[in-house]
Amino acid sequence: MRRLSIASAATLAILAGPVVLAGQALAADLPRRSYQQPAYNSVPPAFTWTGFYLGLNAGTVWGDFTNAGKFIDTKAGFTGGVTAGYNYQINNVVVGLEGDYNYSGMGGRGFAVPGPTFVQGDLTSFGTLRARLGMSFDRALIYATGGYAFGFSSLESGGFKSDTTHNGYVLGAGLEYAFTQNISAKAEYLYMPLDAKNSLVIPGYGAGSKTGVDANVIRAGVNYRF
Repeated sequence: MRRLSIASAATLAILAGPVVLAGQALAADLPRRSYQQPAYNSVPPAFTWTGFYLGLNAGTVWGDFTNAGKFIDTKAGFTGGVTAGYNYQINNVVVGLEGDYNYSGMGGRGFAVPGPTFVQGDLTSFGTLRARLGMSFDRALIYATGGYAFGFSSLESGGFKSDTTHNGYVLGAGLEYAFTQNISAKAEYLYMPLDAKNSLVIPGYGAGSKTGVDANVIRAGVNYRF
């Protein structure tokens, strides 16, 4: 009886061996769920106009000399300069302060009567300190601007020459677009009336001769934002 039990167990083991091996092979062929690390999607930071910036600008300046300078046939000229400013954004509203100093090629010549007396005038340079108020549309900014302006003129008549500093105000508007987080470009128009001063003794007009400047500026610029 004992020999029969041992023989039966051996027979079952022999028969079960292929079944177990087949089960193991089948389990190896079954697909397994492998763990995959979730992909990390970096979200770019929201664009903001807040910050300091420095820039360069170039364009055209034209206008007229006033009072005694009205006899000057003024021609438009090149203007170019440097810009610095700061913006602060609140929701879609952008407020800022900007200053610039620029070379000016505006000038001309003419004759004052009675005389006739030769008169030549040049607006040699100008600068502004302005507030800016704008509305942003993501990377586009539409703004109005205004503030203080100053300029330097050179006048010559009857063999005499004088250099004069003028003060005034400036108003304007523009459009700026940011191509990257750091670089933006702008186009703007400025109107800049500068006061008339006792600039030069023009023969026939005496020591009370006053000359002012009414200037217009159209220019483009590039800013680097920090």
